[in-house]
Amino acid sequence: MAPHFEQPQASISSAAPPISSLAGRQDDEAMEDAAEAIRGVEVEAAQPELPDVSTLTPSQLESMNIDELRVVAKELDVPDRATITETDELMEAIRRYLPR
Repeated sequence: MAPHFEQPQASISSAAPPISSLAGRQDDEAMEDAAEAIRGVEVEAAQPELPDVSTLTPSQLESMNIDELRVVAKELDVPDRATITETDELMEAIRRYLPR
């Protein structure tokens, strides 16, 4: 029978995480970063584009939906804009605050 020799074991510090654990954390962080970037793009895409109120015409108001009108009203600082629920009323309030 051949003599049995002990193989020296590599000493792994308990403070250092296993490589697979470190790689898993990096993957998790990368996924979180990617998800956050996608959420940011989706939020930006969902927000109506802010029109230039200095060049806005009354006919352009007619073609806007209520969400776009609310953005314009906010930009013009129309008072009580949050309480106005009818599109026609909001358009009329905006017209009073449009720069001439």
